Amino acid sequence: MEPVITGVVPSDGGIAALWVEPPDGGSAITGYLLTAEPGGHRLELPADTTVGELTGLDNDVAHVIGVTAFNKAGASPVAEREDVTPARTRLPGAPTDLRAVGGDGTASLSWQAPADPGSSDITEYEVRTTPGDLLTVVDGTEAEITGLDREQSYHFSVAARTADGLGPASEAVGPIEPRLTVVGEPHVLSEPAANAITAVLPDGTIEFGEVPEEIVDLAPGTILMSGPAPAAPRGLLHRVTSVVENGRQAEIRTEQAGVDEVFEDTSVAFDMSLDPPEIAGLADEGPGTEIVEPKVDGVPLSKLAPDDDKDKGGPEVSFSNGALVVKVDMSLGEHGGRVGSYSATGTFKPTVDGSIDLTSGSAPRTSFTAAIEATFDLKAQLGVLPKWDKEWELFKIKGKCNTLMIGGYPLVWCPEFDMKITGEIGYSAGVTFTSKISHKLGAKLDIVGGEVTATPIDEVSSDGGEFRAFGSVSAKLAMPVSFTVFLYNAAGPGVKVEPYFQTTADTNADPWFTMHAGCTLDVFLKSREFFGFSFDFTQNLLDAETCKWELFAADGPFNGIQIDPRMVDTDVDKPVRMGLDYIRVPSDSTVNWSVTDGPGEIDSSGEYVSATGGVATVRAVRPADALAPESISEATVRVGAFPPDAPSGLVAEPAPGGALLEWNPPADDGGSPITEYLVKVKSEDRTYVRNVGSSPALVAPLEPGVSYRFQVAAKTDFGVSGFSSWSEPVVPLPPDLSGDNGVVNIAIDEHGRPDRTAVAGRKQDIAISGDGRYVFFSTTSDSNLVPLMHRSAGPDANYLVRKDLDTGALVVASRGLSGELVSSTSWGAYGQQSLVATNQDGSVVAFAADDALLVHDLEGGGTWQANRGVAGELRGQLTMTDDGTTVAFGVSSDGGAFLGTTYRATADSLVEMTYCPLEDCHRIVGYTYDMSDDGRWVTYSAGVGPTTEWHKTTIRYDAETGEYQNLFPNDPEWGTFVNTRLSGDGTVLIGAGPNGWGPGTAFHWKIGSGPIGSGNIIPGGWGLFQHETDHTGNRMLMYQNAWPGGGYGDAAIVDRDTGRTVVLPVQNWNATAEIAKIPDETGRVVWTERAGGQGLHGVWLSQL
Repeated sequence: MEPVITGVVPSDGGIAALWVEPPDGGSAITGYLLTAEPGGHRLELPADTTVGELTGLDNDVAHVIGVTAFNKAGASPVAEREDVTPARTRLPGAPTDLRAVGGDGTASLSWQAPADPGSSDITEYEVRTTPGDLLTVVDGTEAEITGLDREQSYHFSVAARTADGLGPASEAVGPIEPRLTVVGEPHVLSEPAANAITAVLPDGTIEFGEVPEEIVDLAPGTILMSGPAPAAPRGLLHRVTSVVENGRQAEIRTEQAGVDEVFEDTSVAFDMSLDPPEIAGLADEGPGTEIVEPKVDGVPLSKLAPDDDKDKGGPEVSFSNGALVVKVDMSLGEHGGRVGSYSATGTFKPTVDGSIDLTSGSAPRTSFTAAIEATFDLKAQLGVLPKWDKEWELFKIKGKCNTLMIGGYPLVWCPEFDMKITGEIGYSAGVTFTSKISHKLGAKLDIVGGEVTATPIDEVSSDGGEFRAFGSVSAKLAMPVSFTVFLYNAAGPGVKVEPYFQTTADTNADPWFTMHAGCTLDVFLKSREFFGFSFDFTQNLLDAETCKWELFAADGPFNGIQIDPRMVDTDVDKPVRMGLDYIRVPSDSTVNWSVTDGPGEIDSSGEYVSATGGVATVRAVRPADALAPESISEATVRVGAFPPDAPSGLVAEPAPGGALLEWNPPADDGGSPITEYLVKVKSEDRTYVRNVGSSPALVAPLEPGVSYRFQVAAKTDFGVSGFSSWSEPVVPLPPDLSGDNGVVNIAIDEHGRPDRTAVAGRKQDIAISGDGRYVFFSTTSDSNLVPLMHRSAGPDANYLVRKDLDTGALVVASRGLSGELVSSTSWGAYGQQSLVATNQDGSVVAFAADDALLVHDLEGGGTWQANRGVAGELRGQLTMTDDGTTVAFGVSSDGGAFLGTTYRATADSLVEMTYCPLEDCHRIVGYTYDMSDDGRWVTYSAGVGPTTEWHKTTIRYDAETGEYQNLFPNDPEWGTFVNTRLSGDGTVLIGAGPNGWGPGTAFHWKIGSGPIGSGNIIPGGWGLFQHETDHTGNRMLMYQNAWPGGGYGDAAIVDRDTGRTVVLPVQNWNATAEIAKIPDETGRVVWTERAGGQGLHGVWLSQL
């Protein structure tokens, strides 16, 4: 394809040209030739330089400038610019980006210097004000026009002057009415304060690192403004609702404000374009896509210092014309490579101008004109294939934000620009075409109050091309382009244009092929109440039928041959015969067969065979004769297995804490079964790929409040397909605690963000209140889950926090004896032991803090120590009564996990469980104590001898009488169990079966109901290791194939009343879980896995 000339600069006896490299067609460009006619002037340039200057040209003579690219395949078509005339002097170009702001009888103007400064330095600018034809001369790029009538409307233009004369004037901007009234006292953040912002959240919360002194005393209702800042790139226009600070960090709660809350009377006008050097960030580039610009020695001009281009032999002047040039060179390699290829260069010049008029007592009046001037030079080759559709997101550009200062207050707007390519093919027998088209599309929006009127802009020209079809075709290629202007952080006016090329070929029709170009045009205005009104305006101004014109058409019906079938799959060394259809030509016509691409050979009868795998293109040619012109038909043969096609029809829907994806499998699996799918997950900050099994698939956890997009690819033993089209953006929902068996991460802050320290879920200390409303877990003091007033800059402490599942509120629960914050601790040797317990309503919590076991009343504020006077390390899984007055705990006597003593404590009493009925007795406390919900009953295990004979019996203590009961006095076999737990009402004991029964055997026994037998066994292979039960003992948290001897599988809630089993996604015994003691079908269970487990960092909740 030909290069794209981005600019030509005439000078005294010379012309400089700037261009960008075209797609190279698969062979690298080796050099360029720059020419000028008349005179035969030539300049050869290397491949890494696309800037050149021809000298020795005659002044005042119009020249044609040409640029040709070369590679091993030969020369490209010549790109030309006509009527370029060298001259001794050259006037400067027009200034750009003129902006005007009304003041009190004044107007403030600013602009950008001309892209082409001319042949000498600019000495001054002339500003013209109408009506009145007032002339103001300044030597810089700003002007203050005074003495204006407040009741008159004005327009302004500016021109640059050099020693050679006055250049052309800029586009005029206006109307401007010179008045300004500021409402109230908005607060504009200083630059240091704006730079101290660390995050602006979707709900309007603004977080700061170092606390700026100026924000501390901001009162609710204050309008807060800022120009662009690193963490607020689109500036701020917010209304303060509250300020929270702790001396080190701060956050401001805000809501969106409107311009009408700052200005009562003002007038603004501007004319803006997007210049490549102003590109602030390239958010995306699609496959085979590159944004290109002129370069010298491989260095883009925008990266050179002002004089570097001269040092490198470049022209005396170089400039951008405000356009963006995109090169696309894509292989559409699906269906075994049968789709084809697409090459294009696109030149885009987006512009926007507008005015804003706010007048006291009148409806706001605003006007915006947004347009895109686009030129496409493209070449497409489509192979033989069935129905196929695809979308590629090529790029998204965030332009540099612009700030207008109105009476010292910033008005910020930011352009964004993105482009895609879509392909829709109903069927194709093969087609190639080239075309060049220029189109200016856009719209003018006039807004008065809340009413919007849109007028289309549609200017088009076409430069012909070439077309060739090899049979029936129904195909459409489109290039949707969007241009949006953001006012602060909300989308303002924008246009979406979609130029397209549509091909239809039918061997039974007359004419048998046509090719059309066309477009669609949509305009939108979506904004919050910036001008006292909210807008959600969308309108289609041009559809595909009204914006359509013919590029090519056949001069009659089809006469010739067609290969049948057009697509064939075969194996290595397996012949396949290609058939022919003769359409309006004799069936005995001479036909010449050949393989034009790929492996294999074909004989004169049309039989194809290949000794190797691959994709081949076979061609049949019927030579021209008196009956019909030459006819060519092509077909594709795929030999062996290949990677599959991409999946299609991807749909993403928001889910609690994630997204649910569904898609259609590939139309062609390449001859091998799909083994898995790959999902590409993209947010604004990162892109990553994860594996999933099949459709539908839940992608979780994702951060609520963040926008995600997805692609999916299929994988077989022969490779991975291309990715599907991007899904529409999806924002995950906050955790939905009412979902059916849903699993959600509740370790998120009130904005839906997970623990940024990734600590919550790595610890073992969790508890859930009996009513299921509150969950306790720990994280470090620098976590975003810690309320700001208690948050530290680093991980100075480990805080226990309480999460309200109804409201999402978080409070720090680890308080010491004097009410101070203390660091909570947990025993790390065995992840199953949770040194946290809470009561029925979550108002009281017991937790370990170093060697102390503290009990804190979150409502009353008091704290007492349960293990006062007790030496030894805390062990086991704490338990607390429903009223929060009593706790049971264990203390190690040997420094290990199991041997020690169980205690029952209140604020006023401490009882040591001393009874043991066996000789050589020791009491087991690792996991083996429990307490009824009312505190009356305490159970613990006692045993004797070596570790192979732990847990010979279970003891039950009655706090009312002080008596002990040996629950298994005459049944030593049933006393040999791993662990026991007591129901909340104290009547049911659950435990593991005897060692001789093997792993995965658990029992449920009504205390005193008689000997334990087979009827007490819990079916399903469930065992007990770390486990819980509810108030009645009929709902149990268990593990499958649990210790001893069998390893560890799933965890589940087993409900004896209903027979229902709910499996939790916990596949490692290094976990901690708690079940709420709710005696109905809406129970909740929370669980977490240690870092050594599955790596599921977070605190997870399942709704039963």
